[in-house]
Amino acid sequence: LTLTTADPTSPDKPVIDGNNATNPIKIAASNVTVEGLEVIRGSGDLVYCSSAYSNLTVRHCVLHDGGDEGVQIKSSTNVLIENCLAYDIDGDGFNLDGVTNGTIRNCEVTDCRSVNGCIYITYCNTSTVEDCWIHDIYDSQTGIYFKDNKGGTHTIRNNVITENWFDGDASWHLTAGSAIYLRKPIMNGYAATINVEHNTLCDNYGTNAAGVSGHGIGWDWNGTATLVVNLKNNVASGNSGKALAVEKDSVYYG
Repeated sequence: LTLTTADPTSPDKPVIDGNNATNPIKIAASNVTVEGLEVIRGSGDLVYCSSAYSNLTVRHCVLHDGGDEGVQIKSSTNVLIENCLAYDIDGDGFNLDGVTNGTIRNCEVTDCRSVNGCIYITYCNTSTVEDCWIHDIYDSQTGIYFKDNKGGTHTIRNNVITENWFDGDASWHLTAGSAIYLRKPIMNGYAATINVEHNTLCDNYGTNAAGVSGHGIGWDWNGTATLVVNLKNNVASGNSGKALAVEKDSVYYG
């Protein structure tokens, strides 16, 4: 099933107006593509899948005026979110939750107000976030947030994250205003590799209960996972915190 338009790449897109319904587009099948649409005004996630399906694609879409996530896909396999723009979103711009083989590529997020991240990856097995631009965010905890994922290889590469501000987080965690945050990135008992490479992380700012946050990369608590993290050729400058801040456990990188 493909929900599309004559020219998905055109800036003049047909509008799916949820008129404050919970989910303007809800995916409940496998082999679904949503492309070339402007999806607006949902009280919940603008594009949402809650169950275990496969081969799902959201591409060339503009998403705004959302009460929760721009796109949230749960529990599915082989998921691609590509060439999408999310703005004026009260939750995450893009969220993968419990997905196996998920990719978010060449997407843009701005004006996002998430308690997690503009792009949030959690409980996933093998995931990629690449070539994304996250900018001018003034009330979202992090740019890209990895938390409690599962096995496989997870990759964060070639992203630009700039002007992400979050002031006054009540916790001591490294999240507030940080560009990339790995918080217990892999669940206990799993083995995984995380590659963080070729990202540009500039002019991010945050404060928390421990003082200044707003790090280029924050890494907090590995737990008992078997975890290899490769940090390579990332550029961090002008952030209020450190280029790399580690809250617990030994970190080896090069």
